[in-house]
Amino acid sequence: MNGNVATLTLPAVNPTDVDQNITYSISYLGGQVNTAQTTVNAALSSGIAGFITDGGTAVKDAVVTINGKTATTNADGYYVVNDVEAGTYDVTIAAQGYPVTTVSGVKVDANNLTALSQGITALVKANITATGVVADKTTGAPISGGAVTLEYNNPTTGWTAVALAPAVTTSAAGAFTLNQATATPDMEFGGQYRLTVKATGYHDTVVNFTTKSDDVANVLAGIEMEAIKPISITGVAKDSTGAVINAGTVTLSDADGNTLGTATTGADGAYSFTNQALLSGKYTLTLDNSTDAVYSSTIDVTEGTDVTNDINLVGGYNVSLTVGTEAVGGVFSAAGSDADTATYTATLLNGNTVVATKPLTASAGDDSELSFTLNRVAPGTYTLRVSGNYVTTKDFSVTVTNTNATVSGRTTTAGYITGVVDDGSANVAGATVELLDSNNNVVATTTSANTTGVYDFAGVAAGNYKVRVSKDGFVTKTSAAAFAVANETDATENVTLAALPTTGAVAGFVRADSTLTPAAGAVVTYYNEDGTSAYTATVAADGSYSIASITPGTYKVVVRDPSALETYVTSQTVAAGDAITNANYKLTAGGNETLTIKLTDKNSQAVNVNAGDVKLYDVNAAQGTAAAEADGYWVNAGASDTITFNTLSKGTYELKIDAPSSYVDVDQTVTVTSATQQLPIQLVDAASVYSVNFRLVDADNTDGDAADIVVFKADGTKLATTTTAADGTATIANLANGTYKFYIFKNGNLVTTKDVTVNGANVSVPVIQLATAN
Repeated sequence: MNGNVATLTLPAVNPTDVDQNITYSISYLGGQVNTAQTTVNAALSSGIAGFITDGGTAVKDAVVTINGKTATTNADGYYVVNDVEAGTYDVTIAAQGYPVTTVSGVKVDANNLTALSQGITALVKANITATGVVADKTTGAPISGGAVTLEYNNPTTGWTAVALAPAVTTSAAGAFTLNQATATPDMEFGGQYRLTVKATGYHDTVVNFTTKSDDVANVLAGIEMEAIKPISITGVAKDSTGAVINAGTVTLSDADGNTLGTATTGADGAYSFTNQALLSGKYTLTLDNSTDAVYSSTIDVTEGTDVTNDINLVGGYNVSLTVGTEAVGGVFSAAGSDADTATYTATLLNGNTVVATKPLTASAGDDSELSFTLNRVAPGTYTLRVSGNYVTTKDFSVTVTNTNATVSGRTTTAGYITGVVDDGSANVAGATVELLDSNNNVVATTTSANTTGVYDFAGVAAGNYKVRVSKDGFVTKTSAAAFAVANETDATENVTLAALPTTGAVAGFVRADSTLTPAAGAVVTYYNEDGTSAYTATVAADGSYSIASITPGTYKVVVRDPSALETYVTSQTVAAGDAITNANYKLTAGGNETLTIKLTDKNSQAVNVNAGDVKLYDVNAAQGTAAAEADGYWVNAGASDTITFNTLSKGTYELKIDAPSSYVDVDQTVTVTSATQQLPIQLVDAASVYSVNFRLVDADNTDGDAADIVVFKADGTKLATTTTAADGTATIANLANGTYKFYIFKNGNLVTTKDVTVNGANVSVPVIQLATAN
């Protein structure tokens, strides 16, 4: 089985005892040892227990399932499943971002706890894919060239588009793949998504799905698209004299004014749009023979039902439009302004379909009115729209009967806002640019152009505006206030976007608690979960410190000021984009405790050690990573039997002594509680310590390799850990006379204990046979 076996420190109780509240010291064996405390408030009846790890790191919230019963790992990766009936089962381990792992043939014995620890390997998020196949619902034929778009359910903003670059379309076989590598923002394990498939001739199809939390491959159910029932639109076109129109162009547009296609009339005047996949709704037909009034007629379409619509042109009429300014005495294009000689446009619309347009270039100098004349307008009701960079777009209604029509009205002069979106080095295309009024209401939206990054807002009423620019992968930015001046262009609103941050920053002040004196020279250290130093900062003369470019995460923060203030320990969570400025710390007076170590032998005679042989580690850091007192590391300067460490804070330390060759090295914890503390240490003669040798075999008498052994003194102090070799043997050295308890853990076996007494000689323990669950 894969993974390291985890050891439960059980000095005071039998691990199979029931109806107890037991506190366990948990050590990950077979690699780097990390210790934590876990309390199990449950009877340890028959079942399984262990640790789920990833490369030695605990996996939190993994779900372990056996025989329908589950448990979830805690922050230490520990779990226990109780009350499992005796038997043999498959155990599954599922965690978000990990493949489901199955361990087969795990035996559970009645009234015993079976050990099962497992290493699992995280999936790589970059490999997330979603694949599917699109087919015709009726024929089953694949649909190629369908456009696939994706949205995700953002907890804050709701359904939000996921940018796919390049765009995703279905293949000749109807297949498509949504790939993490091309998605912005990244696809997530267990994320809620919605895709839409659009294909010519088919109803849009929307599919909701959730990516797997424990797999990168997401195979979607087949997507069947329903074809739009086709129709034909036919008719005969004649001019105002009744003669058929040959080679005339008939244009078909949708309700939004988008052109769907054209048809050419024949010698008999007939035109035909055949096999048109049109949804039910309103559409527009237009025809211009350059002589009669432009034909523009709205037709009602019912899906699947053919339409016949003859076109009979009529003589047209003129529509004259005169527009003045709302302001009394105002002008559209004041002499010398940006609007001088600008172009204005009158557009005749049937619904949203353009029937005719008429541009007008203002004369050099003042223009108090804009006058347009549109010819060949057929009877009917239209919208006349006046627009331009320097005029507020205004719609006027006009009805043409059997005579020329005249329309007059007023509109407001306006300004023109334009700018460029870039990222500091290149123009940014496809950014969403919103125009905000003085109340921060969105009054218009556009998109920055390809290549150039240019955006513009035409016909903006005079006022105070800002532009807000957003794009996936960048920090949304709002510009400074711009003033859209009537008859003028404001081209000052260039916007530089910054990429979304991937790190955070922290700053603050460190002071003495009572006096608020700056703790100049103190060191602020951020530690990773494994105790290694990640970031450090030295406190300045004014008490300030700062740390930039911090990878998001939660860190242990240790502030040390040896000889002046007590060490301060806390934690800090940093998210991407954070700019935390008030991470302030107040340290209490102290940091100048003294620990004096006196070394003697068994006869109370002084024993000297060399300089550098006595090391004291602050337990806040990973052992061996610190190099100075400011890092939590002290070392003796000279050779002596008496070593004094000053400038200590109250707390727990790890003491290591490289003793002379005739003595056993020392490795123990020391707790400093007072200003002056004495610690006598009697070194143990190397000749008076012994080894315990033993051999394990499995239930079938094969070598018991890879079993983890934990050794405890009679008072419950853990002394050592080791792992049996391939032949099932192991040795625990440097044991003084006394009685010890050995705990043996091997996956699939019951926890085994052995009491061993050392009395003046090495001990060879008789072969220990492990017991498996029946």
